[in-house]
Amino acid sequence: GAPGNLVIFGHRMRRYGSIFNRLGEVCIGDSIVIERSGQAFTYTVDAIDTVEPSSLSAYIGMEKEGDPESCRITLITCTPIGVGSHRLVITAHRASGG
Repeated sequence: GAPGNLVIFGHRMRRYGSIFNRLGEVCIGDSIVIERSGQAFTYTVDAIDTVEPSSLSAYIGMEKEGDPESCRITLITCTPIGVGSHRLVITAHRASGG
């Protein structure tokens, strides 16, 4: 919930349940809820990108000073499942009051 960009990497696999297996179903405008220490923080998805692994640095440290949307999360996983040649990147900003 603090200002900044929380980046979370997770796996997607065919045979085993993994935390980001269904990340490809997320759409712009969807809500993502992160629970920590009994508190729930709600974020709204504002971008979905598929990029080369070498392009990930553009998504790290994305916060903007003084920007009310500077509380952000970035979720990153390999794509397509079973190949992993690219990275699926979901970015979301903290919803007001969430």
